[in-house]
Amino acid sequence: MQDGFGLNAQTLIHGVYIMSIFTFEPPSVKSSFAFDSPNLTRRSPLDRSSSDSLAESRRERPLEVKKYHFRRREYVLLDKGIFWQIESGVVRSLTHDETGKLIPLGFWGTGDIVGQPSAEVGAYQIECLTNVIAYALPEGYRYPQDMAFSQVRQMEELLVIMHSGSIEKRLIQFLIWMAKKFGSRTTQGWLIDLRLTHQDIADVIGTSRVTTTRILNKMQQDGIIHWSRKRNILLSNSFAVA
Repeated sequence: MQDGFGLNAQTLIHGVYIMSIFTFEPPSVKSSFAFDSPNLTRRSPLDRSSSDSLAESRRERPLEVKKYHFRRREYVLLDKGIFWQIESGVVRSLTHDETGKLIPLGFWGTGDIVGQPSAEVGAYQIECLTNVIAYALPEGYRYPQDMAFSQVRQMEELLVIMHSGSIEKRLIQFLIWMAKKFGSRTTQGWLIDLRLTHQDIADVIGTSRVTTTRILNKMQQDGIIHWSRKRNILLSNSFAVA
């Protein structure tokens, strides 16, 4: 079986399109959201005046949100204009090519906002990699500009990994990337606090599960990685992660 690239230039263009169709906040507005109550409160630092006091009060009015629990490997319900903020857990966003092959677009954790930006984007899914608690944000919620850029930045970073040369190098680069996002420092190395299957990894680096398993076994023999009791990957201290 010939190994192929999961992410390509077309996928990156797809990501730029996703960013372009988000409804952005005006550049001068930085909104913050609080989840310390069953309601979502939106706050804006805009200067208050008599002309916009009514609009300001409407923006600050609490909006109802609902909390949902998802199990590992469940898919989050998506619909046009519906966004989710992750309270705990990790998800991955996915699309697929014309052959049905899965293409991971990003990995998201606590505080991140994900969702289907438009019905025209095509096949877009969100899969839970752990048990997840997430809030369904109110209809009409405006997606923050920095989160849109984060979506595209992750696709760019994964695209770079996909073009890192050999499959072995791609795998190492991906593990370093995951350690930066979800890792914690231990005396033995960097523990990736997320249980990935070999197929999950293969989807990202553009190879087969069998090839991924073979390379991981070799990396373990060479002391590059170890496995925790929970079968999480422990990356050697010899790699610069920070």
